[in-house]
Order: sequence, then structure tokens, then C-alpha cells
Amino acid sequence: MTVQINSNSYFPHFYTATEHFARRFDQIGRQLAFRGRTRRDAVAWQRRLRARLIEILGMGTFQKPRRLKPESLGREDCGGHWREEWTIFTEPDVQATFYLLVPKSLKPGERRPAVLCPHGHASGGRFSPAGRRDVEQIRKQIEVYNYDYAVQLAARGFVTLAPDAGGFGQRREQAMQPDKLDPNLFINGSCHLLALMGHPLDQTVAGMWTWDLMRLADYLQTRP
Repeated sequence: MTVQINSNSYFPHFYTATEHFARRFDQIGRQLAFRGRTRRDAVAWQRRLRARLIEILGMGTFQKPRRLKPESLGREDCGGHWREEWTIFTEPDVQATFYLLVPKSLKPGERRPAVLCPHGHASGGRFSPAGRRDVEQIRKQIEVYNYDYAVQLAARGFVTLAPDAGGFGQRREQAMQPDKLDPNLFINGSCHLLALMGHPLDQTVAGMWTWDLMRLADYLQTRP
């Protein structure tokens, strides 16, 4: 327990859990730190670590769809690349939305490396990585954070995929959807609602996003 003095509050002091968690982490944290010396040690460690990550992210709770069922929603000419809009099913009843940026320099039959370009917070979902400067809030985010990295990579010849993470962009839950009434809702997300719904089901938001990215990688492998 830590007593914090705060002259800017109605309370004279606070009782926080910060030091408790720091001590707790020192007691049980880093149990899977790598302490090996050989390649065999590294491979065995990776196997244990991957199993633990799968467990704590709740990856075993997600359901793989029988088919991704990709659906094209249109294509825009963006100068040096085409911006395609797609959806796929990442679970039997969960759809993910994303942009696929294809360089115009790509020749028929040519294959290029692809890059997944997930976004962070305050991005408008896929809009910032995909360079949607036509939206005022997004233009500001791009200028502040150099956020249009899917466009920058496409300009260097890569095929890039910019998805909406669960709870962001076109995948926001109902409470965060009326962005014409509050423009801040457009760039923010409802991941906290996903966390509240997912935790009782042993699911984490990080696990949801990881699962979606894996399915998006599956989709990329279906393209010629």
C-alpha cells in the first residue's frame, strides 16, 4: 500500500496498488526468460513460450471459419497504387474490414512481398495507415504520427494490407458509432467494450487482434 499525497484532489491522500503489482511482478514475472546457450535451447524455449502466449491470449477460444469468404467492396485509384476495400470472416460469425494497397507497378503474373500494417489508437482504424487524408481527423493524425505507413510501403513496391482491428474503424461497437455527432468517436475505438465482453469468455483483446491478423495472413496467401 502506498499513501500518495495529492493537493489537487478532494482526497488528502490515495491508497494505490502500484507497488503491490511491482512486487508481484518481481515474484512471478519473467518465468520464461531465455537462459539457454544453444540453438536447441532456443527452439525448446520458443516452443514453451509460444504455448504460454497462446494460453494467456486466449487463442484456443477462437473459432476458425471454414471459409474466409472474401468480399470486394470496391477499388480506388490512388495515384501510384490501387486501394482495394475488402471483408473476410475471421470467425464463422465475425467479419473483418481492411484495405489492400496494390502498387500499379505490379505486372501481370508478378509476385511481390506483402506487409500487414496494423494500426494503433487514434487512427480511425485502417484509415490512417491507408492514407485517407480526405478525412480531416485522419489527415491530422497522419501529419502528427507519420501514420500512413501502408502507403509509404506501397510506394516502395510492397503489397500492403491495412485492417480495422476489432473495435476500431468500421468495426466499432454501437456506443462508439455516432461519429457525426462526435468526431472524436471516429478516430477512437471500443476495445474496452470488447474486453468487458471477452474476459468472461477467457478471451483478450490482444488475442482477438492477433487472431484476426493470422486470418488476414491466410487471406494474403490466397491471392495470386
